Amino acid sequence: MLRHLYLKWVRLTKPQPFKDFLCVSLRTFVMRNCAGPTNSLKYVPLVTGLASARNLEQLELVRVPFLGGLIQHVVEDSWRSGGFRNLHTIVFGACKNALEVDLGYLIITAARRCSASFFI
Repeated sequence: MLRHLYLKWVRLTKPQPFKDFLCVSLRTFVMRNCAGPTNSLKYVPLVTGLASARNLEQLELVRVPFLGGLIQHVVEDSWRSGGFRNLHTIVFGACKNALEVDLGYLIITAARRCSASFFI
C-alpha cells in the first residue's frame, strides 16, 4: 500500500538492504544522499522492484551507486508490462556508475509524460 517513499540522508546498515523490495503501489521514490552498500550489485533488487511499480511517477536517485547499464536492461525487460511508463519526473545526480543510456531508456519509455533532469 506504500505510495511515496523518501529516503534522504538514511544510513542503510544491512548487507542486502533491498532484498525482496517490492512496492507495486509506489508513485514516488526518492533516494538522496544515503549511505549504504558501495557494491553496485546490491542495488539490482531495488531497480527491478521499482520497475514493478506501474504507477511510479517520480524517480529521484542522487548519489546512488547502481550498476551502469542496469536501468537499461530492466527497462528493456519491463516496458511491455508498463514499467516506468508513467514517470513524469526523473532526477539523476552524482550517481557514480550511471550511464547516459540508462537515462535515455527511461526518457524514451516515459516520453509522453516525462521531464528529466540529470547531473553526471
